[in-house]
Amino acid sequence: NLRQFINLRYTTGINRFNFEYIGISGADGIRGANSSKLLGTKRLTLNLETVLFSSFQVVGFRIASYAFADLGLVETSNQSLLSSPIYQGFGLGFRFRNENLTFNTFSVRFAFYPNIFSTSQLGFDLGGETPLRLRDFTIEQPEIVPFR
Repeated sequence: NLRQFINLRYTTGINRFNFEYIGISGADGIRGANSSKLLGTKRLTLNLETVLFSSFQVVGFRIASYAFADLGLVETSNQSLLSSPIYQGFGLGFRFRNENLTFNTFSVRFAFYPNIFSTSQLGFDLGGETPLRLRDFTIEQPEIVPFR
C-alpha cells in the first residue's frame, strides 16, 4: 500500500512586534534542519511525503519506508517572500511499528540539505514518532495564538 501526504502552509503576522520572527527549521517547515538564520516575518512551506507500507515483519515490527521533500520560503527584512531563495530538504527513511510497546513507532531518517547554511548537508535522525492527535471540539475561552 502507498500513501501520499501533502502539506502547504503559509504564515504571516499582522501588527506583530518588531522582534518577533518565525522560522522554517525543524517541525515548522524543513524537518531535520537546524538553522537560526532561517527567520523572517512570513513563511511558506511545502512538505511532501510518500509512505510505502510493506507486509514484511521482523520480530513483531512492521516496516514502512518513506521519502520526503520539504521546501520553504521565508521573508526577511531585505527580501520579499517570493524573491527569497527556496530552502530544501530531501530524504529517505524507515518507520518501525510494534503495537505491543509503550513507544510503538520509531523511525530512522537520512536527509540531504543542498542549500541550508548552519546545517551539514547530510543528516541522520533516529527518533520516535508521535501519532496525529486531533483537537477535541470543546468550547474554550478565546486566547492569543502564538506567533510560531
